[in-house]
Amino acid sequence: MSVKGFISKQVEKAWYEGARWSRALAPLEPIYKRSALKVRVRDQIFAKNNPLNIPVVVVGNITAGGTGKSPVVAQLARDLLDRGYRPGILSRGYKAEANDQPHLVTPTDLVSQVGDEPLMLALSLPNIPVVVDRDRLRGARFLQNESEVDIIICDDGLQHYRLPRDIEILVIDAERGIGNGRLIPVGPLREPVERLASVDYVLCNGQQSTLPKPLINQVDGEFSLQATCWRKVATGEAISLDGIQAKEVLAISGIGNPKRFHKSLQALGLSPLAVNFPDHHAFQKTDFIEAQKRIANKEIQIVMTAKDAVKCRSFADPGWLYLEVEACLPTDLLESNLAKLKNRKLRTKSTTSSAQHKE
Repeated sequence: MSVKGFISKQVEKAWYEGARWSRALAPLEPIYKRSALKVRVRDQIFAKNNPLNIPVVVVGNITAGGTGKSPVVAQLARDLLDRGYRPGILSRGYKAEANDQPHLVTPTDLVSQVGDEPLMLALSLPNIPVVVDRDRLRGARFLQNESEVDIIICDDGLQHYRLPRDIEILVIDAERGIGNGRLIPVGPLREPVERLASVDYVLCNGQQSTLPKPLINQVDGEFSLQATCWRKVATGEAISLDGIQAKEVLAISGIGNPKRFHKSLQALGLSPLAVNFPDHHAFQKTDFIEAQKRIANKEIQIVMTAKDAVKCRSFADPGWLYLEVEACLPTDLLESNLAKLKNRKLRTKSTTSSAQHKE
């Protein structure tokens, strides 16, 4: 394991399993809280003074690490498209070289240019534009002007308050919850847990009954990730879910919560031998050679997630597969938030009309 991987594992253990050493960082917690609050107030003022004339839905979380946001974004985009909307997706593009200016993601882009999640979304949603930009407000304007979208979904960005938003959907992981409930760096929270009360919809990835009791009542709905098919990493060719004959597979992943991936494999009747890398790991062919050496079996089937697959297309062996999944969202998620969006538009028009009448 690399030094980065070891540190990442120890930090996660402290946040989610209660390792005591993180308590030594407690004096830094109020400093982080004050700094985050200062940035939030400043950026909210900026957003108020720089409105967008297009609805924006932000899907995010308050914890560091993966909660399953991107599948939610993808399914929301599909659902909106089916209803006659023209959705576009906005992302920062984590570690992307092209995120210092607006960039429309194409299937031929490299992960190093646009980031793994935006490329994954662009490949799985060919009829929906995906734009990356570190400045999400600038990216939103570019997306609106260049792609003729009528609603924007921001993948992550709950804490990017410079971006005006109409609807906030917060995703929480049923197994991890909020960890030890402490702010960074003592715990995984980017914002205090009270933030859940201010968003429009709290969505739980998994059964909310597994969450601590204080959180259960704040959840509006839950969802699961449904496997749809296997695809070849090198070509994207679809293979049925029963296409893997051997039960044992080598599950290689570089995601925030690999346990969720392993459970998906077990639900398909497979026995994953797990080799985990840090989230957003930049895979190389040597990573897979070393992983195969660990299990002393070079014939075993290699499987991964869609997010990892986009980083391996250029060197993948023909037999490598990734699992394609879709989020099964609550039926009321779209209905309730579109209703809120409509009501906010009506209130805005009413306020504008009253102001004009007084003048």
